[in-house]
This record gives sequence, structure tokens and C-alpha cells, in this order.
Amino acid sequence: MWRGQHRVAMTLPEELRRLQIALPACPRALLDLQALLREPAVHAQACADVISADMALAAEVVKTVNSAMFGLLRRVDHVGEALRFLGNDQVMAITLQTALRRAFPPTPLMDRIWGGAARLAWVMGRAAVPLDLDPWLAHSAGLFAASGAAVFASRKDLFPGGYDLLFDTHTHDPQALADAEIKAIGVGNHAVGSALCAQWGLSNQVVRYVRARATPSQTWMAMDLPVRRLLVLSRSIETAGLSEDTIPLPAHLAELTGWTNERYIAIIQAVLDEHLRRSAALT
Repeated sequence: MWRGQHRVAMTLPEELRRLQIALPACPRALLDLQALLREPAVHAQACADVISADMALAAEVVKTVNSAMFGLLRRVDHVGEALRFLGNDQVMAITLQTALRRAFPPTPLMDRIWGGAARLAWVMGRAAVPLDLDPWLAHSAGLFAASGAAVFASRKDLFPGGYDLLFDTHTHDPQALADAEIKAIGVGNHAVGSALCAQWGLSNQVVRYVRARATPSQTWMAMDLPVRRLLVLSRSIETAGLSEDTIPLPAHLAELTGWTNERYIAIIQAVLDEHLRRSAALT
């Protein structure tokens, strides 16, 4: 949840300034909702007013509630009614995802980036509670994991040979992708993504997660436990790729989390099965 999280002081890294990489500003609607949802007793009508003022966001909220995953017997047709079916975390998840997609030009590559990010965010958020993680923290981490790649995909001048091939070649290996980016332009998407997280006011833990996800897992022990768990969870999901089968955690990753493989596999397999059923229901 947004309430109680700390914003990160934003100083654009030197390598981003050198490459003249401008990060998109946090949208007004998201800033307003962040402020509202930090209040101890947020009024639903205040949230509805903010969302209704943004046509794309309002449409996304209503569309989500009317989708097969909610299984309503009748359609809702306005934001206020839709919000009665959503918790604060779900409202922020929809808002954040809509804002992030809209911050970049729509292209086939962006669709692949956001498709992967949406899947990762959903699985991480759904698995969070039984794995002793905050679901909003896990969802935000998954959604912003590839945000730096989105920045690169929007800058054709940085990769004259095209960023598409680089991204598609290393889709399921964040470390290899970052290594290739650093070799090409001197900075990896994880550095850019963590700067974007900080600029948009996400929690310190999400910022640290995005920065560390493309680094060797041997360095993760220095992180606090929630960040280590986010890193291991996303690495295991990304390594599995599009497979709906859970891969056991290697011993050194299990050691970082305090999870047993038996527990981890049972939880993740149940979440992946649910994701598969929901995806089928939406097609």
C-alpha cells in the first residue's frame, strides 16, 4: 500500500544525464491518488472524482471490473460503482499500469514489454501474501521491472541496430540483457528503471529491487529480506518464461528467502494455474 511508504530523493544518475535520457514525469492522476490513499480514511468519492477526470483511466477501471475475472452478473457503467468492487491496492494497480503504458508510445515491442510486465506483476502480487510479502509492493516491483527497457525501446537513436532484437534475445535473462545494454551504450535498463521508480515516488524497496534484479544473485544477501524475496520471486518466474510449470529454487536462492521448495512450489504453481484460467476466461 502507498500509506506509510517513503519517497526516494531523486538525483538522475550521471550515466543517464550523459546519454540525455529524459524520464517521463509521474502523471497528475497518479500523484493525486497517491496522496488520497495515504490518508487514514480515504473517501471513495474523492478517488472516483480523480479517476473520472481521466478518460483513459476511468475506462480501464470500468473495463477491469466488467471483465470475466470479476464474474459480475451485470455490467457496471460508471467509476463510482466500479470502485465498490475494488480495494485501494487494486485501484492503485490499475492506475499505475495505465499510467506507465501511456507514458511511452505504443509499438509492437512496447506491447511485448507490457505484456510480460503485466504477467509478472500479477503473479508476484498474487503470490505475495502466502510468501510473506506485501501484495502491493510485489505488484509494483513486477510492473516496473522492465520499465527501463521501455525507456530504451522509445529511444531508437540509442540503439541504431534496433532494441527489439536485443530485448527479445534476452527476454528471460535480466542480467544478460543488462550486460548487452551496458556493452552497447554504457548503462543497463535496471539503472534507468530504478531512476524512474524513484522519480515516480515508489517505495525504497521497489527502487532497490529494480536496480538489483539484473545483478548476480550472489550480491543479493546485502539486501533486506523483502527485497531479497522480490528478487528471487521475479528471477524464478522470469527464468521459467512462458511455461506454466514451477521450477524449484536452487539452494542458494532458497537460502536468501527462508522459503522451503515444497512451500514455494505449491504456492507458485497454484498462482500460475489461476493465471492460466483467468487468461483463458478473458479470451
